[in-house]
Amino acid sequence: MYELYSSWQTARGRFNHDWLKNQYIPALESFRNILSGQVQRANPAHDFWEFDLPQWKIHRAEADSLISGFEEAMSPRVLFDEIPLCGCDEETKDWMGLLVHALWSARLSVPDLTEHAAKCLETADEAYEKLIAGGIEVKLGAGMNRMTVKVFEEFRSACHGLASAFERFPDTVRVV
Repeated sequence: MYELYSSWQTARGRFNHDWLKNQYIPALESFRNILSGQVQRANPAHDFWEFDLPQWKIHRAEADSLISGFEEAMSPRVLFDEIPLCGCDEETKDWMGLLVHALWSARLSVPDLTEHAAKCLETADEAYEKLIAGGIEVKLGAGMNRMTVKVFEEFRSACHGLASAFERFPDTVRVV
Protein backbone atom coordinates (compact mmCIF):
# COMPACT_ATOMS: atom_id res chain seq x y z
CA MET A 1 0.00 0.00 0.00
CA TYR A 2 2.91 2.39 0.53
CA GLU A 3 3.38 2.36 -3.23
CA LEU A 4 -0.31 3.24 -3.65
CA TYR A 5 -0.22 6.48 -1.71
CA SER A 6 3.27 7.26 -2.93
CA SER A 7 2.08 6.96 -6.53
CA TRP A 8 -0.97 9.11 -5.72
CA GLN A 9 1.29 11.84 -4.36
CA THR A 10 3.53 11.62 -7.41
CA ALA A 11 0.55 11.72 -9.77
CA ARG A 12 -0.92 14.68 -7.89
CA GLY A 13 2.37 16.56 -8.19
CA ARG A 14 2.64 15.80 -11.89
CA PHE A 15 -0.92 16.89 -12.58
CA ASN A 16 -1.34 19.89 -10.28
CA HIS A 17 2.13 21.35 -10.06
CA ASP A 18 3.94 20.20 -13.18
CA TRP A 19 1.08 20.47 -15.66
CA LEU A 20 -1.86 22.55 -14.37
CA LYS A 21 -0.03 25.25 -12.42
CA ASN A 22 3.26 25.41 -14.33
CA GLN A 23 2.14 24.75 -17.91
CA TYR A 24 -1.59 25.06 -18.52
CA ILE A 25 -2.52 28.01 -16.33
CA PRO A 26 0.47 30.03 -17.61
CA ALA A 27 -0.71 29.30 -21.18
CA LEU A 28 -4.18 30.56 -20.21
CA GLU A 29 -2.66 33.66 -18.61
CA SER A 30 -0.55 34.28 -21.70
CA PHE A 31 -3.60 34.07 -23.96
CA ARG A 32 -5.48 36.36 -21.58
CA ASN A 33 -2.72 38.94 -22.03
CA ILE A 34 -3.05 38.57 -25.79
CA LEU A 35 -6.84 39.01 -25.58
CA SER A 36 -6.43 42.18 -23.55
CA GLY A 37 -3.93 43.55 -26.06
CA GLN A 38 -1.06 43.62 -23.57
CA VAL A 39 1.04 41.19 -25.61
CA GLN A 40 1.44 40.75 -29.34
CA ARG A 41 2.32 37.37 -30.82
CA ALA A 42 2.32 35.95 -34.32
CA ASN A 43 -0.76 33.77 -34.88
CA PRO A 44 -1.80 33.75 -31.18
CA ALA A 45 -5.34 32.45 -31.64
CA HIS A 46 -4.13 29.52 -33.71
CA ASP A 47 -1.45 28.60 -31.17
CA PHE A 48 -3.89 28.73 -28.27
CA TRP A 49 -6.84 26.99 -29.92
CA GLU A 50 -4.77 24.36 -31.71
CA PHE A 51 -2.10 23.54 -29.13
CA ASP A 52 -2.83 24.90 -25.66
CA LEU A 53 -6.57 24.58 -25.14
CA PRO A 54 -6.89 20.92 -26.28
CA GLN A 55 -4.48 19.87 -23.52
CA TRP A 56 -7.47 20.05 -21.17
CA LYS A 57 -9.10 17.01 -22.78
CA ILE A 58 -5.83 15.10 -22.53
CA HIS A 59 -5.21 15.80 -18.83
CA ARG A 60 -8.65 16.17 -17.24
CA ALA A 61 -8.99 12.40 -16.76
CA GLU A 62 -5.95 12.57 -14.47
CA ALA A 63 -7.79 15.03 -12.24
CA ASP A 64 -10.83 12.78 -12.12
CA SER A 65 -8.71 9.76 -11.25
CA LEU A 66 -6.85 11.65 -8.51
CA ILE A 67 -10.06 12.90 -6.95
CA SER A 68 -11.73 9.49 -6.96
CA GLY A 69 -8.59 7.74 -5.70
CA PHE A 70 -7.66 10.17 -2.94
CA GLU A 71 -9.54 8.59 -0.05
CA GLU A 72 -8.25 5.07 -0.61
CA ALA A 73 -4.69 6.12 -1.41
CA MET A 74 -4.13 8.63 1.37
CA SER A 75 -6.09 7.09 4.24
CA PRO A 76 -3.96 6.18 7.25
CA ARG A 77 -5.53 2.75 6.90
CA VAL A 78 -2.72 2.04 4.38
CA LEU A 79 -0.24 2.14 7.27
CA PHE A 80 -1.52 -1.27 8.40
CA ASP A 81 0.36 -2.72 5.44
CA GLU A 82 3.66 -1.22 6.68
CA ILE A 83 5.97 -2.01 9.58
CA PRO A 84 5.17 -2.06 12.48
CA LEU A 85 1.38 -2.18 12.01
CA CYS A 86 1.55 -4.97 9.43
CA GLY A 87 2.37 -7.26 12.35
CA CYS A 88 -1.14 -6.89 13.77
CA ASP A 89 -3.51 -9.79 13.34
CA GLU A 90 -6.12 -9.49 10.56
CA GLU A 91 -9.02 -8.86 12.94
CA THR A 92 -7.16 -5.95 14.56
CA LYS A 93 -6.17 -4.56 11.15
CA ASP A 94 -9.81 -4.66 10.07
CA TRP A 95 -11.44 -2.93 13.02
CA MET A 96 -8.59 -0.55 13.78
CA GLY A 97 -8.16 0.29 10.09
CA LEU A 98 -11.83 1.18 9.84
CA LEU A 99 -11.64 3.25 13.01
CA VAL A 100 -8.51 5.14 11.95
CA HIS A 101 -9.98 5.76 8.51
CA ALA A 102 -13.29 7.04 9.92
CA LEU A 103 -11.51 9.36 12.35
CA TRP A 104 -9.19 10.67 9.62
CA SER A 105 -12.07 11.15 7.21
CA ALA A 106 -14.15 13.07 9.76
CA ARG A 107 -11.33 15.28 11.01
CA LEU A 108 -10.11 16.21 7.53
CA SER A 109 -13.63 16.43 6.07
CA VAL A 110 -12.56 14.05 3.32
CA PRO A 111 -16.01 13.91 1.69
CA ASP A 112 -16.05 17.71 1.51
CA LEU A 113 -12.54 17.82 0.03
CA THR A 114 -13.34 15.34 -2.70
CA GLU A 115 -16.78 16.83 -3.38
CA HIS A 116 -15.29 20.32 -3.69
CA ALA A 117 -12.56 19.13 -6.06
CA ALA A 118 -15.10 17.19 -8.15
CA LYS A 119 -17.29 20.30 -8.39
CA CYS A 120 -14.29 22.39 -9.47
CA LEU A 121 -13.49 19.81 -12.15
CA GLU A 122 -17.12 19.81 -13.32
CA THR A 123 -17.13 23.62 -13.48
CA ALA A 124 -13.94 23.61 -15.57
CA ASP A 125 -15.39 20.93 -17.87
CA GLU A 126 -18.58 22.91 -18.41
CA ALA A 127 -16.66 26.11 -19.18
CA TYR A 128 -14.34 24.22 -21.53
CA GLU A 129 -17.29 22.74 -23.42
CA LYS A 130 -18.91 26.19 -23.72
CA LEU A 131 -15.63 27.62 -24.98
CA ILE A 132 -15.27 24.89 -27.59
CA ALA A 133 -18.92 25.20 -28.61
CA GLY A 134 -18.39 28.94 -29.13
CA GLY A 135 -16.11 28.22 -32.03
CA ILE A 136 -12.45 28.37 -32.75
CA GLU A 137 -12.49 31.54 -34.85
CA VAL A 138 -11.54 34.25 -32.41
CA LYS A 139 -10.88 37.66 -33.86
CA LEU A 140 -8.42 39.46 -31.68
CA GLY A 141 -8.87 43.16 -31.18
CA ALA A 142 -11.92 45.38 -31.41
CA GLY A 143 -14.07 42.88 -33.30
CA MET A 144 -13.58 40.11 -30.76
CA ASN A 145 -16.61 38.25 -29.52
CA ARG A 146 -17.26 39.42 -25.93
CA MET A 147 -19.08 36.18 -25.14
CA THR A 148 -16.02 34.16 -26.08
CA VAL A 149 -13.88 36.33 -23.80
CA LYS A 150 -16.39 35.88 -20.97
CA VAL A 151 -16.44 32.10 -21.39
CA PHE A 152 -12.65 32.03 -21.64
CA GLU A 153 -12.47 33.92 -18.33
CA GLU A 154 -14.87 31.41 -16.77
CA PHE A 155 -12.64 28.56 -17.90
CA ARG A 156 -9.46 30.28 -16.73
CA SER A 157 -11.03 30.97 -13.34
CA ALA A 158 -12.27 27.37 -13.08
CA CYS A 159 -8.75 26.07 -13.76
CA HIS A 160 -7.42 28.27 -10.96
CA GLY A 161 -10.18 26.92 -8.71
CA LEU A 162 -9.24 23.34 -9.53
CA ALA A 163 -5.58 24.02 -8.72
CA SER A 164 -6.65 25.49 -5.37
CA ALA A 165 -8.85 22.46 -4.68
CA PHE A 166 -5.87 20.15 -5.22
CA GLU A 167 -3.80 22.28 -2.84
CA ARG A 168 -6.35 21.52 -0.11
CA PHE A 169 -5.61 17.79 -0.26
CA PRO A 170 -3.03 16.73 2.33
CA ASP A 171 0.24 15.70 0.75
CA THR A 172 1.18 13.02 3.24
CA VAL A 173 -0.62 10.16 4.92
CA ARG A 174 -1.32 11.41 8.44
CA VAL A 175 -2.97 9.99 11.45
CA VAL A 176 -4.93 12.85 12.98
